[in-house]
Amino acid sequence: MFTSFVFQAEFDEAIPMIAPMMHCICLAWVNSQYYSTPARIIVLLQELCNLFIQQVRIDDSYYKL
Repeated sequence: MFTSFVFQAEFDEAIPMIAPMMHCICLAWVNSQYYSTPARIIVLLQELCNLFIQQVRIDDSYYKL
């Protein structure tokens, strides 16, 4: 859901969703048997960071900062 929102929205519109998404990742870390290992949660965080980087590259206004 979040990734489809980020792909469809401008990066400015997705910024308010970063904190709730990080909260969801923390909940997965604490409650999931699958994501409670460092190796698996790191992959999830890397994918999320790569998504943000991709969106910033698409939005030219962030290059000027």
